[in-house]
Amino acid sequence: MTKKQQTRKPNVSSEALERARREMAGGAPVASTPTPKPANQTSVKSSTSSRSRGDNVVVRSSAKKRMMTQEELSNEYGYVLRDLRSMAVLAFALFVGMVIVSLIINQIA
Repeated sequence: MTKKQQTRKPNVSSEALERARREMAGGAPVASTPTPKPANQTSVKSSTSSRSRGDNVVVRSSAKKRMMTQEELSNEYGYVLRDLRSMAVLAFALFVGMVIVSLIINQIA
């Protein structure tokens, strides 16, 4: 059985690839050029040997990053805060229950 030859060339333009690499490295965002793109995301095969086979890097077509306000975050992720509160109450109740059971066991033994 022959091994399938892997290509090292990504399927995006070198300009888009360099812009994505700069953004991933934390560099200043580059103004996007008006090039038409067929999809919102493009999957690029990894070209470094440190990654395992099958890993893909997702390059987003928009270079502009939008910061959400506190109100938008609370509206979008309010359920997370409610879940965290309920888990904290449950953990506290279980901890108190364990202490009470421990005291009861020590009284019996």
